[in-house]
Amino acid sequence: LSRNNIILKLNPERHWIKPLELVKKSDIKFGKKNNKIVWRGGPNGFLDHKYRPSRLTFCKKWTNHSDKMIDVGFVGNYENLSGKGRKDISEQLQSKFIISLEGSDVATNLKWIMYSNSVPVMPKPTMCSWLMEDQLEPWVHYVPLENDFSDVEEKYDWCINNLDKCEEIAINSKKYMDQFLDEEREAKITNLVLRKYVDHVTINLI
Repeated sequence: LSRNNIILKLNPERHWIKPLELVKKSDIKFGKKNNKIVWRGGPNGFLDHKYRPSRLTFCKKWTNHSDKMIDVGFVGNYENLSGKGRKDISEQLQSKFIISLEGSDVATNLKWIMYSNSVPVMPKPTMCSWLMEDQLEPWVHYVPLENDFSDVEEKYDWCINNLDKCEEIAINSKKYMDQFLDEEREAKITNLVLRKYVDHVTINLI
């Protein structure tokens, strides 16, 4: 880990503004959502990493599950896996449970899932961004999965049998997002981070 790394709120249009606006327009109350657990994405990231959760491992285990309420898979075909087609944010928000998976870095969908009335379901994050993923607590802000995804069916059954607790987790994750919504405060924090970096790091030009 480099001691010179800093975290900034980069590419806010893609990661923050647009998806959160879509949630505002499309989301419905937890109790009105269907009971599916859903995920769509691409085969990007560390597909055969020894320690990080792998989207490929996940899809190989669960794309063709006999229970159609477990609705997960790559958008397009990959290796011997048939693509299941795109689901936009508004479609995914119809479900109570949405899986979040890291790709090449952080899980892009995690912010809008947490901002919604759906429950984030995911392995413990291995990457940290402005969202401070390392501060998220299992069973408080999300329903945890094992890194090898062996427990997806088990955790889905738990969710179905504990809807009150799941709704509480959805509320907690939404409250967590509140700290990032004050644009003036966010700008001040960004400026403080940059100032601290400039004051403490010397760049030697060769």
